[in-house]
Amino acid sequence: MILQQNLEVNIHSSLKIFYSKNGNLNFLKDGISFHSHINPTREVQRFLKISIKRKPSAIIILGETAGHISRECKILYPYACILAIYPQSHPAFISMLADQNTSFEKDYQSIRQFIIKRINPLYLKRLEIVTWNPVLRAYPKQAHTMVKAVQDAVTIIQRNIHTTMYFGKRWLHNIIKNYLLIDEHIYLEKIQRPILITASGPSLEDAYPFIKKYRKYFFLLSTSSSLLFLSEKDIYPDLTIHTDGGYWSMRYIQNYSFPIAAPLTAALGKKQSLMEFTQNSLLEDIFNTHSKYIIPEHGTVSGSAVLLALQLCSEAIVLAGLDFSSQDILMHARPHQLDSYYVRNSCRKSPEELLRYKHNSEIIHGASLQLYENWFTYNLPLIAENRIYCLASNYFQGSFPIYHPSFRSTSSKGWQLEKKKVATRPIRRKLLQKKLHIVRQLLIEEESNKVQDLLLHLYPQFWEHADQGITKSDRKKAISTLDLVEKKYLL
Repeated sequence: MILQQNLEVNIHSSLKIFYSKNGNLNFLKDGISFHSHINPTREVQRFLKISIKRKPSAIIILGETAGHISRECKILYPYACILAIYPQSHPAFISMLADQNTSFEKDYQSIRQFIIKRINPLYLKRLEIVTWNPVLRAYPKQAHTMVKAVQDAVTIIQRNIHTTMYFGKRWLHNIIKNYLLIDEHIYLEKIQRPILITASGPSLEDAYPFIKKYRKYFFLLSTSSSLLFLSEKDIYPDLTIHTDGGYWSMRYIQNYSFPIAAPLTAALGKKQSLMEFTQNSLLEDIFNTHSKYIIPEHGTVSGSAVLLALQLCSEAIVLAGLDFSSQDILMHARPHQLDSYYVRNSCRKSPEELLRYKHNSEIIHGASLQLYENWFTYNLPLIAENRIYCLASNYFQGSFPIYHPSFRSTSSKGWQLEKKKVATRPIRRKLLQKKLHIVRQLLIEEESNKVQDLLLHLYPQFWEHADQGITKSDRKKAISTLDLVEKKYLL
C-alpha cells in the first residue's frame, strides 16, 4: 500500500504516473493532473451525473487514460455501448482498458472509422459524448483531431440514416426492376494497364487534350455524370460506373449503350449489360447472386470508382476531373445534363448565371463536399498502395503525385471482358418471390440489427421512435410495403 501511494515513475519525458490518495491510478503531464489527487472515482461519478441527463444508448469518451470514466459508465449505464478514445497509444494507457471498444489511434481517419464501425445508427437518438477536459488540455493537437473525427463520424452516420430513409423504398423498387431487366452480366479479368477515372468536375475540360492523346494506353472508367462530355468529344469509355438510385439520374445513362458497373439499387431504367457490385447493404446481400465485387457504401460515385479500380488492376490509377470545387460558377465540365435544367428554369429575373450561383453555393457550403474531400485526403492514401495519381489539371490534388505518362507498347488489349446470359424472365420472377419471402421472414422473426436496417428501408417513420424498440405495427407496415412491391412487379 505504501508503494502504491508513493509510486511516481517517469514513463515519458512529460508524462508521470502516480496514485491518488484512494489508490486510483492517475497521470500528470505538463503540470496538468488528469484526475483528482484524492478520489478520481468520486470525481468521475459526479461529472457523469451532471453531464448525462438521460439514459444513453451509446457513450463516446474523448480523453480516457486510466480507465476510470469507462468503468463508471459501465456501472451507471450497463446497457449502453461505451467507446473510449485515448489521446495516444502509450503503454501506460494501453494496459488500463484494452478491448474492442477502445481506440488508441491518433490520426483522424482511424478514429472516424472506429466510431462508424461500432456505433449502431439507431444509437444516435440517445448518443452522449463525454469530453474529459484535463486530458484534452494536456494533448491539444490530439484533442482537435479526436473532436473533428467524432463530429465527422456522427455526421456520416446521420447522413447514411437520412439517405436510407429517403431512398429505401426506391432502392427496393430499383432492385426488383433491375433484376427483371438485366439481360447479361459482365465479368472483367484483371486489367493489365493503367486505369483512367473521369469525374465530371470543371477541370475535365482542361484534361481533355491529355485524355485524347493517351486514350489508347488506358482502360477508361468513366463516372456516369461525365458520359455526356466524353461522348461529345468522341471519347468512349471501356466501362461506366453508376451508383445513384434517384429517378432523375437515369438521364446520365439513358442514351448510351456502354458496359455499366452498378449495384442493383442504382436507377438503370432499361435493359443493360451489367457488371454488378454490392455495397454491403442488407437488401443487396439478399438479392445479389452474380456480384464478384464488394465496394463499401460511398457518398460519391468517384469514391466507388476508385475502390472498384483498385480491385480491377494492379497498375496506376489516374484521376481526372475530380475537383471538389467550382470554376467561377461552374461545378461541372460542359456539356453536362444539369445545363438543360438551368436553361429551362431561367428567366429575366432569375437568369442562368444566378441559378448556377445559388446551386453551387448550396453545394460548396454544405458539409457533404468537405466529407468527400476528407475521404480522398485521409482515407484513400491508407488503402491505395501508392497507386493513385492526379492529372496536373485537377483542382484537387490531395497528397497524390502528378501523373507523368511513360507507356509501353499496347499490342495487346490488356483485359478480357466476359458476358454471361441470365436466366429467363419467368425463372427470375420465381427467384425474386423467394428473395422477398426471405425479407418477409426476417421482418417477422428476427430481433437483431437486420430488422432495424430493413425497417429504415421499408418504413422510414420507424426512426421517430426507434429508441423505444420495434413494435408489431412497425413490422406490419414494412411487410405491407413488400406486398405492394410484389403486387406491382410480380403478380
